[in-house]
Amino acid sequence: TVTNTGTSALTLKTISVSQNFLIAGSGTSCSAGLMLAPQQHCVILVEFAPRQTGELYGTLTVTDNALINSQRVALRGSGVH
Repeated sequence: TVTNTGTSALTLKTISVSQNFLIAGSGTSCSAGLMLAPQQHCVILVEFAPRQTGELYGTLTVTDNALINSQRVALRGSGVH
Protein backbone atom coordinates (compact mmCIF):
# COMPACT_ATOMS: atom_id res chain seq x y z
CA THR A 1 0.00 0.00 0.00
CA VAL A 2 1.23 3.47 -0.92
CA THR A 3 -0.18 6.16 1.39
CA ASN A 4 0.26 9.90 1.04
CA THR A 5 1.14 10.94 4.59
CA GLY A 6 2.03 14.47 3.49
CA THR A 7 -0.01 17.65 3.35
CA SER A 8 -0.01 18.13 -0.43
CA ALA A 9 -0.72 15.96 -3.46
CA LEU A 10 1.62 13.05 -4.22
CA THR A 11 2.04 12.08 -7.88
CA LEU A 12 3.41 8.63 -8.69
CA LYS A 13 5.92 8.80 -11.54
CA THR A 14 7.05 5.19 -12.04
CA ILE A 15 6.38 1.78 -10.51
CA SER A 16 8.73 -1.08 -11.33
CA VAL A 17 9.91 -4.46 -10.10
CA SER A 18 13.10 -6.33 -10.82
CA GLN A 19 13.45 -9.62 -12.69
CA ASN A 20 11.50 -12.63 -11.34
CA PHE A 21 8.68 -10.39 -10.08
CA LEU A 22 5.65 -8.85 -11.82
CA ILE A 23 3.17 -6.14 -10.89
CA ALA A 24 -0.22 -7.87 -10.78
CA GLY A 25 -2.74 -6.53 -13.26
CA SER A 26 -5.70 -7.46 -11.08
CA GLY A 27 -6.01 -5.78 -7.69
CA THR A 28 -3.31 -3.16 -8.25
CA SER A 29 -4.79 0.35 -8.01
CA CYS A 30 -1.53 2.37 -8.20
CA SER A 31 -0.24 3.46 -11.60
CA ALA A 32 2.21 5.93 -13.07
CA GLY A 33 0.66 9.39 -13.19
CA LEU A 34 -1.78 8.70 -10.35
CA MET A 35 -2.21 11.64 -7.96
CA LEU A 36 -2.96 10.86 -4.32
CA ALA A 37 -4.51 13.53 -2.11
CA PRO A 38 -3.25 13.75 1.51
CA GLN A 39 -4.19 10.56 3.43
CA GLN A 40 -5.32 8.82 0.22
CA HIS A 41 -3.77 5.47 -0.70
CA CYS A 42 -3.47 2.91 -3.49
CA VAL A 43 -2.36 -0.72 -3.63
CA ILE A 44 0.46 -2.45 -5.50
CA LEU A 45 0.25 -6.24 -5.71
CA VAL A 46 3.43 -8.06 -6.69
CA GLU A 47 3.56 -11.60 -8.08
CA PHE A 48 6.55 -13.92 -7.87
CA ALA A 49 7.33 -15.30 -11.35
CA PRO A 50 10.67 -17.10 -11.04
CA ARG A 51 12.72 -18.03 -14.07
CA GLN A 52 15.06 -20.22 -12.06
CA THR A 53 15.15 -22.27 -8.88
CA GLY A 54 16.53 -21.21 -5.52
CA GLU A 55 16.26 -18.16 -3.29
CA LEU A 56 15.60 -15.08 -5.45
CA TYR A 57 15.66 -11.44 -4.45
CA GLY A 58 14.30 -8.32 -6.07
CA THR A 59 13.09 -4.79 -5.51
CA LEU A 60 9.83 -2.90 -5.94
CA THR A 61 10.65 0.73 -6.74
CA VAL A 62 8.18 3.62 -6.70
CA THR A 63 9.24 7.10 -7.76
CA ASP A 64 7.13 10.17 -7.08
CA ASN A 65 7.27 13.92 -6.57
CA ALA A 66 8.04 13.78 -2.83
CA LEU A 67 11.23 15.24 -1.34
CA ILE A 68 12.72 11.75 -1.18
CA ASN A 69 11.39 10.72 -4.57
CA SER A 70 12.25 7.01 -4.63
CA GLN A 71 10.91 4.33 -2.30
CA ARG A 72 12.15 0.75 -2.42
CA VAL A 73 10.75 -2.46 -0.99
CA ALA A 74 12.89 -5.61 -0.80
CA LEU A 75 11.29 -8.72 -2.34
CA ARG A 76 12.19 -12.39 -1.84
CA GLY A 77 10.90 -15.71 -3.11
CA SER A 78 11.96 -19.31 -3.52
CA GLY A 79 11.81 -20.80 -7.00
CA VAL A 80 11.12 -24.56 -7.11
CA HIS A 81 10.56 -27.06 -9.92
